[in-house]
This record gives sequence, C-alpha cells and structure tokens, in this order.
Amino acid sequence: MGRGRVGGHKAEAFLSLIALYQVALRRYAIKLCHSESEADDLVQEALARALEKLEKQDSQEPLPIGDRLGPCLMVVLYRLFLDQGRRRKKIGSKAY
Repeated sequence: MGRGRVGGHKAEAFLSLIALYQVALRRYAIKLCHSESEADDLVQEALARALEKLEKQDSQEPLPIGDRLGPCLMVVLYRLFLDQGRRRKKIGSKAY
C-alpha cells in the first residue's frame, strides 16, 4: 500500500498521526496478547484496516484527527483481538 494510492496530504497526515499512536497501540496490544510478536501483528493489521478505510473514503471526507483517531484505532485493535480469539477457539474445538 503505497502513498500514491491514498492521496498526498491524506497519506502524510495519516502517517504522522500513526507515529503518534503506534507506541500506545503496541503497548495495549501487548497487554491483550501477552506476546510481543502477536502484538506487533495485531497493530500492523489494525493500521492496515485503518489505511484501507482511508483509501475507500471519499476524497472530500476529512481524516479523523486529534482525539478521535486514537480511540478509534484502539477499538479496531480490540475487535481484531476478539476475532483472533474466536478463530482460535473455533479451530481448537474442531481438533477434537
């Protein structure tokens, strides 16, 4: 996913905001997963989903900035964590 696909100012704004929230997202993911490698995967997936949503937005829609983006990313990360747990549980129940 290159910058060219998102659009200049939006991509740069998104990347600078991600730099602000990445440490907090990773810290939260580590608390959820108890594993740094799984946490890194979870953060990467959450950011990828946010970027996909940004790419689908109408160019006239504003990028959520400031106080709204952080909590939004945390919710995305938490929902991905829950989905991951459901998948593991489903796979584990099929093994028997």
